[in-house]
Amino acid sequence: MPTGPLTLADIGSLNKDKGCDVCGEKAFKNCASCGIALYCGKPCQEQAWPSHKRQCKALSSGVWTTVKFQPLLDAMPFMAGMHSVNLNRYTRTDEVKSGSGGRTKETRNPPPNDHGTKPFIIKIQTTQASIRVYDRRRTLDLYLMSKNDPVNFRRLHEAAGTGFKGMKCYRWAKRVSDWELSICLDIKLPEDPKW
Repeated sequence: MPTGPLTLADIGSLNKDKGCDVCGEKAFKNCASCGIALYCGKPCQEQAWPSHKRQCKALSSGVWTTVKFQPLLDAMPFMAGMHSVNLNRYTRTDEVKSGSGGRTKETRNPPPNDHGTKPFIIKIQTTQASIRVYDRRRTLDLYLMSKNDPVNFRRLHEAAGTGFKGMKCYRWAKRVSDWELSICLDIKLPEDPKW
C-alpha cells in the first residue's frame, strides 16, 4: 500500500473490485436487469432494491448508442512526441511537478478490456473539434473527431453540454469491440463521481 496521499489514478487502481453495494463484502452477482449493481447475495440485493430500482429501470430502458473511436495519434497525429498531463480539480501539485504526465502514448493498439461486457462509467470531454472518452483508471482512453463521425460527435457533444461547464459529463458505457463503446447517452448519473 502507498504510504502517502493517494492520487485519483491510485484510487482507481485500488478499487477495481469494490465489493457488494450494500455491505462491502465480496460480490458474487450483478443486477440481472442493468448489470451495474453488485451484490454478495439475495438479502443485500433485496435490501438495495428500493434505492436501486429507479436507476435500474432507467438504464434498462435507456437508449444505448454505439460509437467507434480512435487512438489519440490517429485522431490527432500532431500530438506525436508531445508531452501531456491530465489535470483536474483533484490533481495534486506534486504530480504535475514530477512530470508524471510523460510523453503521449504512441500506440495504435486497442486498449485492454478491463471491464469485459459489464457496464462502467466513462467521462466524456468535448471541444469544438474533438471528443475524449476515458474510464476512471484511464485504461481506456479514446478519441472521436467531428470530421470522422459528425452524427455521433454531435450526440456526444450534446451530452457533454449537460455536464460541468458544458464541456464534460459522465455516462454508463459497455465495451462492444476494440474501438467501439455502447454509451447510454440519455441517462445522467445521479451525481458526478470523484474522478
